[in-house]
Amino acid sequence: MSATARTRDVRHLKARASQSGLTLEPCEDRDCSVHGDGQTDCGRLACPRCGYSGSNLVPPSLQAHASGPVACQCGNLWIAGVD
Repeated sequence: MSATARTRDVRHLKARASQSGLTLEPCEDRDCSVHGDGQTDCGRLACPRCGYSGSNLVPPSLQAHASGPVACQCGNLWIAGVD
């Protein structure tokens, strides 16, 4: 499991798989950030390293309140809800 060493929260970006590849868009909640435990200000689950949520998370069906190991396509692995 990788340790996420950060000095600040990262911007929350939503990732969606589409025919043209991965589509990224900022969270509709202005200034939404991802915290060290993977929780976002808007209540979704996202990677605390890269800030992406959605289809880049494995498994992608996890909800914001889920617990257990979460993997991101950026290579980060963390336990949701543990900072």
